[in-house]
Amino acid sequence: MGRLEDALLAHPLYAQAEARARAGAGEALERYLVKRLRAVLAARDAAQGARDAALAARLERLAAFLEPRHLDIAPSRVHPDAWAQVPRPARPARRPVHRPGPLAAAVTERVRLPPQRRVRLVQKEGRDVSS
Repeated sequence: MGRLEDALLAHPLYAQAEARARAGAGEALERYLVKRLRAVLAARDAAQGARDAALAARLERLAAFLEPRHLDIAPSRVHPDAWAQVPRPARPARRPVHRPGPLAAAVTERVRLPPQRRVRLVQKEGRDVSS
């Protein structure tokens, strides 16, 4: 790093610069290199990425569940605007309620009748109830 910084400061642009500007150039060079090398040095493998994704999903579910009462925060201390800013994942859509058609409704009604009433209803319609 020292040789690279010396080469940068030997450039004609910095040759006539003040000491403060030269020091700033060295710090800027260091920040630039760290920023560029961070992606290479701190690279994650696939297993670590999967663990991070699983942890992120768990934290999202926890954030969706937690409320001030779970944390023993007194209602007088809860600031509703601040609590509303907590990111909450969208809940999955509820399954649509199945509305039975007229035939299914009639069958369901027959099943709900008491047994004696069902037998009489079937006998009235002329069906064999011996089995």
